[in-house]
Amino acid sequence: MILYKTFCPNCGGIISSERLSRGLLCEKCFPYNTEDVCSLLKEGEFLRVCQLWENIRRFQEFFKEKVGASPWSIQKTWTTRYFNGRSFSLIAPTGIGKTTFGIILSMFIAGKGGKVYLLFPTELLCLQAYERFKEYNFTDGLLLYRSRASDKEEIKEKISKGSFNILITTTMFLYKNVDIIPKGIFSLIFVDDVDSILKTARNIDKLFLLLGLTERDISFALRYINEKRLKTDNNKDASAETSSMTEEIREMSKKIKGSLIVSSATSRPRSSRILLLREILGFEVGHPRISIRNIEEFYEFPSKGIFEESINKVKYFGSGGLVFLSEVYSKDLENYVQLLRDSGIKADLANARSIEDFKNRKLQVLTGLASYNSPLARGLDLPEVIRYALFIGIPRFEITLRYKENPSALCTLLGNLLPWMIKKDLWDKTVLRRLSQDLSRLRSFKVPSYNDLPEDLRRTALNIKDFIEALFNNDEFLSLIENSDEIAIKLRKEDQEIEPIAIIPDISGYIQASGRTSRLYIGRLTKGLSYILVDDRKALNALKRKLMWYSEDIELRGVRGVDLEEILRQIDEDRKRQISNVNLKEKIKTDLVIVESPNKARTISQFFGKPSRRRLRGIDVYEIPLQDRYLTIVASKGHLVDLNKEEGIYGVIPQDGNFIPLFEVIDSSREDIIRAIREVSLEVDEVFIATDPDTEGEKIAYDIYQALRPYQKNIKRTEFHEVTKRAFLEALENSREINLNLVKAQLLRRIADRWIGFEVSLYVQRKLSRSNLSAGRVQTPVLEWIVKRSREARKKLYIVKAEIDG
Repeated sequence: MILYKTFCPNCGGIISSERLSRGLLCEKCFPYNTEDVCSLLKEGEFLRVCQLWENIRRFQEFFKEKVGASPWSIQKTWTTRYFNGRSFSLIAPTGIGKTTFGIILSMFIAGKGGKVYLLFPTELLCLQAYERFKEYNFTDGLLLYRSRASDKEEIKEKISKGSFNILITTTMFLYKNVDIIPKGIFSLIFVDDVDSILKTARNIDKLFLLLGLTERDISFALRYINEKRLKTDNNKDASAETSSMTEEIREMSKKIKGSLIVSSATSRPRSSRILLLREILGFEVGHPRISIRNIEEFYEFPSKGIFEESINKVKYFGSGGLVFLSEVYSKDLENYVQLLRDSGIKADLANARSIEDFKNRKLQVLTGLASYNSPLARGLDLPEVIRYALFIGIPRFEITLRYKENPSALCTLLGNLLPWMIKKDLWDKTVLRRLSQDLSRLRSFKVPSYNDLPEDLRRTALNIKDFIEALFNNDEFLSLIENSDEIAIKLRKEDQEIEPIAIIPDISGYIQASGRTSRLYIGRLTKGLSYILVDDRKALNALKRKLMWYSEDIELRGVRGVDLEEILRQIDEDRKRQISNVNLKEKIKTDLVIVESPNKARTISQFFGKPSRRRLRGIDVYEIPLQDRYLTIVASKGHLVDLNKEEGIYGVIPQDGNFIPLFEVIDSSREDIIRAIREVSLEVDEVFIATDPDTEGEKIAYDIYQALRPYQKNIKRTEFHEVTKRAFLEALENSREINLNLVKAQLLRRIADRWIGFEVSLYVQRKLSRSNLSAGRVQTPVLEWIVKRSREARKKLYIVKAEIDG
């Protein structure tokens, strides 16, 4: 048995490892042996956890009542965070139910007397959300603002008076009308599409005003961010002024009223205002790369014209289709809709009225552009209706690279050409290596003309331009470019001049658009079909390469040999199944991984792309969505506890013939770590303790286990011997229980360190009258051995030499 000072979750007092390992509180707080703590506990800090669990239970029941299925693990994680009073970003793949979660949570909050503000990027998505509330039979205090509504002034007046329970508007409404929206009254502000907020950086200021801060608070926080950046850039330590500002930021965060929940971003915001979210609310807007999908994805090279072939495909696939035209055909969109109608297909462009008709099966297909910003590609959530997505042309952008005038275009062109030329060995390697170095220097200058470059770089850039012009005068080289599927550049001849065109696959547009076919529906992901009619082989290969980088599980396949009729049958059958007949399987579970080193935590999180990061009690918490897991990674920073120095025999208490070690938290920073990992452990399905694979790491794991056990039942020990992606994933699949024999061995070593080290050190200090001397469990016997050997070496040795005749 071990005693832990301050480990009791209820009073912060002493508690034994025996009680902690059963999930109990100390005997003073809870003099019972039952593990049903919350039913008997009357007072103390742990009551907050009991209340949290009760709120989560009630919300899950409410969710199931409305949706027909329990929330998924990741939705439970979000639920826990909200009821813990946290603001956060929804780092989750397309189709996992972020909007559904926001709507159900809003109804739950409003039902308890709170007010909610939901922000969407377009009025179309606002209307869809409004209709979903009505489908859930929630209309009490539901207020939707539409700019074209006849009663919009009356609605504005209601908004200004706070006469609503749930308010739904676009982000543009917030931008133009923030003055009339009441401040500090919202229990929740839910931003369904944070990209629309980030387009105008000052929208972030407006969100903070709604959360209860002032203009002065926001200006101060921005100055603090700039001060920190200057210190970092100049490699300087934080000054006394910066430390004082940090404390003021902490106090400012306490003024926040309500929670802010935002969806993850696809763009990379550059404004420093995005850092306000991190400094005040403790989270960063993430950029998930994984998509949870149940989609069959194919491509076909049409034998006829691409529009003509698309008509045949729509007739073959039937109703429930979304038809996306590549951006390169944007001018043909309206004419294409008319072509569908002339062919006997009930079709329309995506708008509020047509979406309603499509939902009611009055339309067979909806059409739009294959772009992330297309209203057809984002926010449309009709899993019971949408069966397939048909793409006319590869979703992409084509940009003419006017490299003769623009050095940025020159960088893009050279960046595409160089890897291909090096791989194909098309030029002198020394020249290509020098060009790579020049390219790295040039890329740091984003300027519109060569004259804006520093003189030495301008000469370098002009030399590169001349080099490329010479290449483009070489017919053999041009033929290699035209015939290569590996390089995303195509050439167009314009007035005897060669114009290179960069082919940029719209990966976000494709993921979003095809993702409409596979959505969370009565507890499972529906099966969908994505079908691309290829109009450009280079663009297809560029898209396939990008998809491979984005996710190993998304694979575009040629359609030859595929039984499309069987796939369509499965898609239809999938939508006919009733929830009672389905053995639901969780698609994604949530895990907390605890390592020792902050560097190791950061390295592991970067195995899977750019992680999202939260700051919890000053601790970095990394988040990564994988295909089947949602990982949270934190570092313990080594040992959390050590033997007490004052009580018993140097921290070991004799009791009834036994010796019981008493451990205490090392310092206040470790207290913060314990609080942080306890809070995060409440959010997940399972905890993996991945401290170092040795006896010391096992003891650290044991201490972490004891600290977390009252909060989390599912705790496993895992270890990896190399910091690689493969080793890490294998470790998660091969967890085990904590090895108590290793813990005992380390415990014995630590007690020996303390007893021998303290006692011998005091003896040496007294004997030699020198307080700066010390001795320990290992160095003391080693020193003794050295001394003995030294003495023996100094002893005189006598050699007898005798000579004997014969």
